[in-house]
Amino acid sequence: MGLEKTACLVARCDVCRTIQEHDYIPHYASESEAHEGLENDEWRMWEDHIWCYNCDPPCACGHGFGDHDFGEAPCQDCPCQGYAWKEVSEVETSKAEAR
Repeated sequence: MGLEKTACLVARCDVCRTIQEHDYIPHYASESEAHEGLENDEWRMWEDHIWCYNCDPPCACGHGFGDHDFGEAPCQDCPCQGYAWKEVSEVETSKAEAR
């Protein structure tokens, strides 16, 4: 059996940093192939961000990605003008403060 060195893509959640896996770690040859695999695994993608199925990507206003029609609109009953992703460090600080 021969070994061949290749370049591939592996998905990692922007919030919890989890790597997409099953009984194995999927490796993708292209971004379109990765997006299809992530959608099949119920991961969320918006612009250049990726979130696993366990993470609800927060908006700077504190509401979730779903509250913003999955990045397509402002959330209801909120003064924000649209979805604005919080950086991972802000999310981790918010989670620590909530504990």
